Amino acid sequence: MILRSVIAAAALAVAAAVAGCSAAPSVTASPSAVQTIAQPETAAQVAAQIGATRFVNEGPGPLVGVQTSGTAYYHGRKIGIDTFADTASRDQWLTMASGYGVSPLLEGPNWVAYWSVSGS
Repeated sequence: MILRSVIAAAALAVAAAVAGCSAAPSVTASPSAVQTIAQPETAAQVAAQIGATRFVNEGPGPLVGVQTSGTAYYHGRKIGIDTFADTASRDQWLTMASGYGVSPLLEGPNWVAYWSVSGS
């Protein structure tokens, strides 16, 4: 009889512990406001924002619509970075560049980063 009571008590304790683990956590904090992050204006700012190193300013790009350009190293590989006046200019560049086999690695509304075709 005592053994049966001990087993029953243990079973109730396990059931209570499992129920406690599966319960959804309560959320008491109020949601915070969404933070707006400024869009980078230069290729150097893009490099800093994405964590690229060894940035080299290449000046205004030779291609239509490129305002600033440069190269940097991202995860040990050389990348090109170009900035544009707006999304439409960036999209036009993406369309043109895809014809040369260049595809974006990372992009924002007014910039694009891609693996460099000039090597490491």
